Order: sequence, then structure tokens, then C-alpha cells
Amino acid sequence: MRTDGNVYSVGQISVYLQRMFRSDYLLHSVYVRGEVSNFKYHVPSGNLYFTLKDASGTLDCMMRVGKAKGGVSFGFQDGSDVIVHGTIGAYTRGSKYELYADGVTPAGAGALYQKYEELKEKLSEMGLFSEVYKKPIPKYIRRLGVVTASTGEAVRDIIHVSKRRNPYIEIILCPCLVQGDGAKESIVKAIETLDHLGDNDPEKKIDTIIVGRGGGSMEDLWAFNEEMVAQAVFDCNTPIISAVGHQGDVVITDYVADLRAATPSQAAELAVFEMKTVDDTLERDRERLEDLMQHRILDARRRCESYGRQLQALSPKEKLKSQRHEIQTAGEKLQRAMEDKLFFCRQQLEIERDLEDAMERKLRDRRQNLQLLAARLDALSPVRRLSGPYGYLETTDGRSIRSAKDIEEGQTLITQMRDGKITSLVQKRELSNE
Repeated sequence: MRTDGNVYSVGQISVYLQRMFRSDYLLHSVYVRGEVSNFKYHVPSGNLYFTLKDASGTLDCMMRVGKAKGGVSFGFQDGSDVIVHGTIGAYTRGSKYELYADGVTPAGAGALYQKYEELKEKLSEMGLFSEVYKKPIPKYIRRLGVVTASTGEAVRDIIHVSKRRNPYIEIILCPCLVQGDGAKESIVKAIETLDHLGDNDPEKKIDTIIVGRGGGSMEDLWAFNEEMVAQAVFDCNTPIISAVGHQGDVVITDYVADLRAATPSQAAELAVFEMKTVDDTLERDRERLEDLMQHRILDARRRCESYGRQLQALSPKEKLKSQRHEIQTAGEKLQRAMEDKLFFCRQQLEIERDLEDAMERKLRDRRQNLQLLAARLDALSPVRRLSGPYGYLETTDGRSIRSAKDIEEGQTLITQMRDGKITSLVQKRELSNE
């Protein structure tokens, strides 16, 4: 091996590589996707250490304390599929390169899961999941509303199970999109349509609504994780059963709905009563009622027979004699009472007649006294005096003149006569010596 050329130390190579990474601006801000492994949290420094891996290789990563606090907002652990942002740099002591991260976000379904958790927490804080607002599912319904796709296993299962349990159930399907663009608006419109179906005609009112679809990925079921769909389920006045996906699928509408069913088939079983069970119950009730009636009839017959024996033990003649005596006594009491009442009425009548006579006498006496007083009053009446050659004087202001001293010369006087009045002027006043 020849060493004629330059020989570099390990440190020199490490520094060179570090400068090379720093000079490549593409590596200053990169996004790398991979699966997290070897996740460690260094307590003294607070730094996060982990490795990103995929089918072709691995990349060591480190996130400092300050970056970690603001850069991770979800469940970050081994196995997470993430997208990491940061700068690629060389670690001189280890002679290796690594990613210095300043932000981590979930990738693919992980992002949807984070959005799901955030909306779930928000709606929970708003009270949309509270049991206080849950409406009871009616036990016996006539009209079942269904919000789902017009084709597929979900609607077929609901119809099949419902008709099997109750052949007379009326199913009203309001078809809608269950995934893709416009799905959330379509679901909301279908719920509102069924909820208001009986506003103008109570006979068309829906008793219970099933909202759901068949299974699928989280992306396929995402329309049922939308806030506007959750709000529509919460605002619906008709009880709603959420039946989205399979047993393990849980969406936001499951928490908001009045009842959750694991599958559309189970939702139909929860919503529709089984007619056979009702028929069996009615048959048992009929049998119990018949037994009860038979028992009461037998009991009534026994009592009638007992009363008959007691009646035969009593003497009918004595019973009739006692009743005749009671009737006779009652008749005599009634006769005496009528005579006493008649006597009392006669006395009242005589008293009333005496009172009328006394009142007549009193009225005649009062009429005579009134006539005498009227005659006296008529004799003293000024009007009667005026009927002769007399009159009476008064001033213009209505004051009566009783003496010559009450007037002055030049004063205007009024003389009232029986058929009119005379206005005169006093020219001279002469007083007598009396």
C-alpha cells in the first residue's frame, strides 16, 4: 500500500463531511416519512431519540427539548407512521449522519386519527356526548327511518332483519352518500328530511332513525366523523341509532347518537320489536286472563251459594212482617210530620194576614197625616199667596226684600207675580216711624 498522497485523520474526514452537509441547502429543511423505532426519552436533557425506518433503510433522529414541546401533539411511540421535519447533519463523534428534528406529524391514517381525537375532545367538552341529552328508543315503533346508501349490504341487512322481526314495520329509506365528496352534506340532509317528515302530518312521523353504513377503512368511514354530521345527529328530535361499520369501528356519531349498534343488523334488532315475541306475550296474557276470569267466576258462584243458604235460614214471613211494620211506622211519622207542617203553614198564613191588616191601617193613618200636612203647606206656600193681588220683592241677585230698610233709592228691584215678574227702579224710600 502506497502512502505517497495526502493522509487524513478521522477527525478531518468527519469535519469535512459536516461542512459538506452544511453547504447542501437541500438538507437544511427536509421532510422524511418512516416508522418510529427505538424511541427513547432522555430524562436529564429532555431530548427525544428515535429511528425512522422503511423497507430500504434507517435514519437516526434527535429532537431537542424546546422542539419536542412544540413539535409533537399526538401519541408518539414505536410503530407510529410519521413525517418528521428537520435538518440532516453529521455527528462527528460517531462518524454518522442523523436528522435533527423540529416537528413530527402523523402520516396517512395517523393524521386522520389525530383529527378524530381532536374533534372527539371538542364535542365532548361541548356536551354532545352527555347522557343528559340521550333520548330513549321507543319500544314499539311503526315507522323506521334509514339513512344510508341505497345499495349495499347495510340497507339489505336492515330491511331483512326488520321485516323478519316485524313484517308490518314500515321502512322509509332516505338514501345518501356515505363516503367521498359531498357525503357529509348528503347525510345531514337525509337526517333532517326524516326528522321533519311528520311536521305537517303526524301519521308520517318517523319513530326511530338508523344512521349507518357497512365496514371500511378509516378514510371510508370519515364522513361519520365530520362535525356537521355530529351536530345534525345531536339536533335531531327523532331518536337515532348509529350503526357504522363493524364491531371494532367507532366513529363520532356513535358517541353523539342516542344509541350505538355494532352493525346495521344489530341496529335493526334494537329498533324493531319482534312480532313473534309480542304475539307470545299476548297469548300468555290471554291465558292468564282466562284463568283469572274462571277463578273469579267460581268464587262468585261459591258466594252466591253461601248467600242462598243464609237467605233460606231466614224466615221470609218475619222479614215481610218487619218490613210492613217499618212501612206503617214510617207512614205514621210522615202523616204527623205533614200535619205539623200544615198547622205551621196555617199559623204563618194568619200571621201574614194580620201583618197585612196592620200595614193597611198604618198606611191609611199616614195618608191622612200627609193630606193634613199638605194642606198646611199649601196655605203657607208663596205661590198660593201670589195667586191673589200679591207679589214678593227681590234684588237682581236673588236676595229677598223683607223691609224698606233693605233697599236704597236708585236700586233696581224685581217683583215676582203669579204669572210673571216686574222690574222697577226705586225713586224714593219712606220709612215709617214704628
